[in-house]
Amino acid sequence: MSWVIIVNKDKRLIEALGDITRYQILKLIKDEGPMSVSDIAIKLEKHRATIDKHVKQLMKAGLLIRREDPKRGVYLYILTDTALKVIDTIEKAKGEVPRPIVEMPIKKLKRISIRKIAPIIKKAITYGPSIFFMIIGMIGFIAPIPGVNFIGKVMWLVIMLLIALLWNMLMKRVASLE
Repeated sequence: MSWVIIVNKDKRLIEALGDITRYQILKLIKDEGPMSVSDIAIKLEKHRATIDKHVKQLMKAGLLIRREDPKRGVYLYILTDTALKVIDTIEKAKGEVPRPIVEMPIKKLKRISIRKIAPIIKKAITYGPSIFFMIIGMIGFIAPIPGVNFIGKVMWLVIMLLIALLWNMLMKRVASLE
């Protein structure tokens, strides 16, 4: 029985966080302290009725509580401990999202022609494996491998360099056939 209650509570929590406006409300109250629906609506530049609807859903999810402000004659909304934990978790997760190394709009990708890419692909196919074999040879040569003596490492390097050389010779032969 209690398991169902937990599931329903989690469901309400997830649904409450499923809208960016509700998250903005929580973040605003965290940053500026208790606020009324009107204050939130002004800060977020949204209609008061919209904010009221979102605040009610946040209260149902247990993320906000309402306290009366007798001086102003309004209700102020305050974050619960759960809301503070949720905001902190989301903020930490935002920092952990890796940023792309290179950003390129998709529109520019569509304009690249095959004729421009073909020589790059051809060079990658021609020289890529050779470079790979040379790197593997060097790594095998300098890596501390127990039970492998210096002669074994030299043999490994020579074999990898020969494979790289044979690949280059093969690619030159293929290029001459074109």
